[in-house]
Amino acid sequence: MYSKGLFETSEKGNSLSTDKSALMVRATGTGIYHINHLINSFTYIDAIIVDVPIFEETSRGQISNTFDISKRLDRAIILSDYLDNLWTKLAFSKTHFVWTQKSKELRHDIEQVKGKLKR
Repeated sequence: MYSKGLFETSEKGNSLSTDKSALMVRATGTGIYHINHLINSFTYIDAIIVDVPIFEETSRGQISNTFDISKRLDRAIILSDYLDNLWTKLAFSKTHFVWTQKSKELRHDIEQVKGKLKR
C-alpha cells in the first residue's frame, strides 16, 4: 500500500522504516478513494480477488480464476463472507473504517450486476 501511494508517513524520503515508535501515517487521496469507493465495487473486487491472501482453506478453495461472470459474482460473495467473518472474529472496534457497511454496499453492487445479467 505504501509503494502504491495509498498512504504516506511522517518520515522524509521514499523509505518506510517501522523501527520508530513515533511513526505516523495518513491516507492519501488515492487511499481514501480506495476505501470509500473502490472496495465496495464488484468490478474492483473482481480485479483484485486472485491477489487477496485468504488464510482459511475452505474459502480459498472456492475462489478460482474464471471468465464466467456468474462464477465471478459468486466468488466475490465468498470473499465478502470471508472478510465478514474476519471482521467479526478480530472484533475491530477503534477504527474509522467499518467493513460491515462496505460489505453491504458491495453486496448491493453485486445484486445490481446480477439483475442486469437476467435481462
